[in-house]
Amino acid sequence: MLLKDKLVNIGEVFFKYRSYIPLILVILIFLNRSHFFTFKAGCFTDGAFEAVCFAVSLFGFGIRAYTIGHCRSGTSGRNTKGQYADSLNRDGIYSIARNPLYIGNFFIVLGIAMLSGSYQLVLVTILLTICFYVPIILTEEHFLLEKFKDVFAEYAKHVPALAPNFKLWRKPELKFNAIRFLAREHDSYMGIMWGFFFVKLLKDYTIEKRIIFNSGWTIIFLVSLGLWSILKSKKKYLKSIDKGL
Repeated sequence: MLLKDKLVNIGEVFFKYRSYIPLILVILIFLNRSHFFTFKAGCFTDGAFEAVCFAVSLFGFGIRAYTIGHCRSGTSGRNTKGQYADSLNRDGIYSIARNPLYIGNFFIVLGIAMLSGSYQLVLVTILLTICFYVPIILTEEHFLLEKFKDVFAEYAKHVPALAPNFKLWRKPELKFNAIRFLAREHDSYMGIMWGFFFVKLLKDYTIEKRIIFNSGWTIIFLVSLGLWSILKSKKKYLKSIDKGL
């Protein structure tokens, strides 16, 4: 079997479990917590650094939000059982990079890794993310090439896989679909909140040897959890509206 074919097969496995990358990162932080966390809990420097980390993850979420909001129906899904695509996205953010969702995921995971305060973990996270996503991208593009043939081949010839080429920007043909965004991305946002809330608790416990519920982070987390619960309960309703648009 050719190396490319082996990577495609590996990518099919990784594709099914791609949503668990942040969880793997949190586990790594937990297992090596004594080597991380450089700032004393509650100090100004610590709070500013946490805000920067959170902003990095929100930037990644913003990329995902923009991508999903402008994507065509039947594309860019959260499916895990197999590949599907009713059409090919080539405008908007897809005009400057072929895999914007994975770019967004990279920044989400990077923000959580940065919260550890360990540059070693950040470097490991970058390497693991690359190793994880390259086979997935090969698998997805193998499927797209078989389905859309020359159309995808021509698109891939000019548009980079990951490093955006902003000179290629084309305005999205579809308006931002807020319903589709809410129906699909509430889990992504809540995943960020769980990651930051847990790592923040672990960080303060490691430094102070006691559990500290920071009022700001706790309020943000609880409000987010409430909004997520509402959207989760209305997921089928939101999807039905989305299909009717």
